[in-house]
Amino acid sequence: MYNKFFGLEEAPFNLTPDSRFLYLSRQHREAIGALLYGIQERKGFIMLTGDVGAGKTTVCRALLRDLGESEIEFAVIFNSYLTDIELLRAINDDFGIDSTAETKKGLIDALNIYLLERFNQGRTCVLIIDEAQNMAPETLEQVRMISNLETESEKLIQIVLMGQPELNDIMALPELEQLNQRITVRYHLKPLPEDEVPAYIRHRLNRAQAKIEINWTPGALRRIFEHSAGVPRKINVVCDNALMAAYVASSYIVDERMVRQAVSEITGKRADDSRASKGSRRRAQSGAPKSKRRRFWLPLTLALLLIAAGGGAYYGLQEMSRRDMGVNELLAKIGGAADDSGIESDAAARPPVVIALPPELETGATTATAQAQNAASSYVRIAIDLPEPEPPKPEPRKNPVTQDTAWKYDENGILRVMEPYQTQAAAVLSLLSVWRVRPANMGDLHERDAEQMAELDLLAANYGLGVAWFDAEEGLEKALVYDVPLLLKITPEGQDQLSPWVVLRRMEGEAITIHDPIWGCSIVQRSWLSRRVATVRVVYFDQLRLNQVLRGEEGERVKKLQQALKERKFYDYALDGNYGRFTEEALIRFQRYHQLKATGEIDARTALYLSLLFHADHPRLTEGEELPL
Repeated sequence: MYNKFFGLEEAPFNLTPDSRFLYLSRQHREAIGALLYGIQERKGFIMLTGDVGAGKTTVCRALLRDLGESEIEFAVIFNSYLTDIELLRAINDDFGIDSTAETKKGLIDALNIYLLERFNQGRTCVLIIDEAQNMAPETLEQVRMISNLETESEKLIQIVLMGQPELNDIMALPELEQLNQRITVRYHLKPLPEDEVPAYIRHRLNRAQAKIEINWTPGALRRIFEHSAGVPRKINVVCDNALMAAYVASSYIVDERMVRQAVSEITGKRADDSRASKGSRRRAQSGAPKSKRRRFWLPLTLALLLIAAGGGAYYGLQEMSRRDMGVNELLAKIGGAADDSGIESDAAARPPVVIALPPELETGATTATAQAQNAASSYVRIAIDLPEPEPPKPEPRKNPVTQDTAWKYDENGILRVMEPYQTQAAAVLSLLSVWRVRPANMGDLHERDAEQMAELDLLAANYGLGVAWFDAEEGLEKALVYDVPLLLKITPEGQDQLSPWVVLRRMEGEAITIHDPIWGCSIVQRSWLSRRVATVRVVYFDQLRLNQVLRGEEGERVKKLQQALKERKFYDYALDGNYGRFTEEALIRFQRYHQLKATGEIDARTALYLSLLFHADHPRLTEGEELPL
């Protein structure tokens, strides 16, 4: 379904034990090494154990593939639910022994003749029995009897028993003591450690000849490991479902949300169970009729997707009924019904703080109540773009604002506009909304032309409320360490995908969430965005105006600063409210801790970090309250 979209020649996460896809982790290399050692040194009995899905059968097939052209012949038994005589017949058949014998003695004699012939020809015969834990003790005892076929100095057949960990318990039975003593090489194949999971996924994608870079965020990889515990088969299942979620979202970035969705489909548990009580409180506060909206949008989306599939009706019905969460999250992203996870935007979670716009914007003002009613009645037109078979690069989903939603906040708290010259003001107000600050009205903003809008400075207009900012000349990558939402001016090169001004709202590895005044919420690659940013503006709230505090100042705000530094062990003296030597030393320690220039003076970056001491719940890029995408 998604192979063309991701540029894959074949499915990368099939559950079949295809040896071409075997990832040679340290443990898998050791397992193959143990098998080769036991076979080449004619050790007789070899036992390989591992949890379900750890890759035992794949290791076996890789061994068969690599030794297929050598002087080694194999008989492989994959069906272990056999009686002792059925096992003998299966072994002879797999070696190609032409025998009509019906008794154990006749079957063993035919096998012995065949093994002697091969031994005299310098060839080695190997018997591999998979899922050996399913064999009855009497059948395993028959396997021991086969191992008695030997010359005075050499074993005629090498036997590899593969099974789940309980095979060790079976071997410990008193009646199998003789067999247990003959096992000379043992290896237990453990799951992959967490640090090898990314390499495993990359290996599978490379084997599938992926032509498009697929990025897995750290959060996604962490979730994959938590669900799979490093078992390759479980990794395959969750990755396959996560790629389907990314395909539905037209994204080349697999993030934590998509993996949560995939896990919920695999386990049958809702992805938001862990946050159910929190979501219930949000729904109680917002009073939003989620279920009704969901019943309305789900059939509409199903119909659109089925029509677009062009003949894939059966698969579409099956997939979409199975992927209920994927549909709702897709609708939430493109402006339809939000999912039923109970997570609302900041505006829905807390009542907005009403602030005043400059006097020139007060004309034609509506009341806050009327504005809220207008916002509640707004809608966004659904536009589902089918993914191209092989798109050249990741593109954010295009969801342009319509006349009905212009200069209104959408469900993500983004102030939506229609013209590029309006995006700077809209991005500023969207960013202030992230800090839970909204204007009482939009004034006459929608009536201003490009020249008038260029003269408007909404950051300066709200300076009196504590809004502070500075331009990060060091560039986007270094500005990300501030861990606050950023105001970005996009270069002309990037404006074919984003508006001239946007808000960088979230960051998870390579996945960057953008709040775009025209196109809405989208996810882009971090490396792609870094090359297309002209200005990075760091905006924060500094009610104490700490960036104006100078050496020698005395007063209450210095005392508050000392208190905040003292609580974090930077200031060890009395709270005298004097910006003297002791305060300067504390600031130097604070600056060194945050890897700032240690001057003891409060510059713009120091003021940012200091202000965050007074906003413990400030919006972050990397953590904190999650917003719907």
